[in-house]
Amino acid sequence: MIIDVHVKPNSRANELIYDLSGTLKAKITSAPEAGKANEHLIKLLSAFFQVPQKNIQIIKGHKSSRKSVKIGLGDEEVMKKLRELIKVT
Repeated sequence: MIIDVHVKPNSRANELIYDLSGTLKAKITSAPEAGKANEHLIKLLSAFFQVPQKNIQIIKGHKSSRKSVKIGLGDEEVMKKLRELIKVT
């Protein structure tokens, strides 16, 4: 499944937030230089979705804060995990 991710590098902590508009926001502590933030994002998503890093692929937006990421899981499994992140206020 392909999901849109908005990445905020240089954050104080690593955090994933999914909102009802369908956007996954990733706060990561790495700086956006020499691909470090992309590597960090892949590690964070791999741990969250419980898949090997090779199953996470940035397919669009390598140098942008807005990325399209392919997750090597079925659509239902990805959506189930994303719903766990929704915070009702």
